[in-house]
Amino acid sequence: MTVSESACEWSLADAWDHLPGEETVFASPAWLTATAKALPFELKVLEGRKGGKLLCYLPLQIIRRGGLAKAFTPILTYYGGPYFPPASDLRFHERTKLRYDLQAEALRWLGKRFHYVLLTPDDSDVRAGLDEGWDCRPKVTVVNRLKSGGSLDLGGDSLRNVRKAEKAGLTLGPSRDEDGFRKAFERTFLRKGLAMQWKPEWAVDLRRELTAAGLLENRSVLTAEGAEIAFASVALDRPRKRAVLWYSCSLREADRTGAMHFLLYRLLELYRADFEVFDLCGADHRGLSEFKEKFGQELIVRHSLEKYRGPVSRVLLGAFARARKLAG
Repeated sequence: MTVSESACEWSLADAWDHLPGEETVFASPAWLTATAKALPFELKVLEGRKGGKLLCYLPLQIIRRGGLAKAFTPILTYYGGPYFPPASDLRFHERTKLRYDLQAEALRWLGKRFHYVLLTPDDSDVRAGLDEGWDCRPKVTVVNRLKSGGSLDLGGDSLRNVRKAEKAGLTLGPSRDEDGFRKAFERTFLRKGLAMQWKPEWAVDLRRELTAAGLLENRSVLTAEGAEIAFASVALDRPRKRAVLWYSCSLREADRTGAMHFLLYRLLELYRADFEVFDLCGADHRGLSEFKEKFGQELIVRHSLEKYRGPVSRVLLGAFARARKLAG
């Protein structure tokens, strides 16, 4: 297939078992199945095909309220599409142009059918979104190159906290306390003054489904008495040899014990045997990123894409959001 033949037929599909899922764990059928089971939103996959061949796909969750429709990257999945199955027969400039054309087509299709769309592409090339007039915002994450010589070269403050935790008898082990994780999850938002846009039980349910599918590993910091006081869930993105810190949080009992420093340090030790990158996942909020930067080596910038169909849609959807917040 040549670049000039990139125009596709687009449709929303209800199934995803047939998707290749080779690009990243977040595009895999198993991840999407867990998402559909755990979250109370309609899940669809936008597919772009030419002559029956799948060239592009984009998992979306959809909400319809009062005649308005919103489509967005599945919540609690921090990296999203569009995804492009491998096209190894194309040269770099051909592949890049094909992806640009397919993304532009997908964005135009979505803009005509939804009143609001929010995407968080895993691919850093969002030029098609800019050219199509979508709002583009930077999204920053911190990564640690696990195979580099300085991957565990922490500053003095961090190492002191690790040693403090070790002297207190803290250890790293499997996480089994779902209620403890839920409480710690809520506590993160309260401590940082962040708005919680989803219910804690959704995170707990998705964590359980992803763990059962073998896509997520859960670790906790335990006291000498065996109580879990700090939690981490790590997504295993094997296609990219990347371990992604899906979520980390702690209970009040972990404060001033060095537990969170100990947790991240031990995770870096654990995953550098089989992965090349540890993604600390998210550095947009300064209060959160300042801690994660102590364990990272590099800032990676990607972008979100957002589009309202027009000012009326923006006003109406804003009113719906405020009403839901007041209703609790």
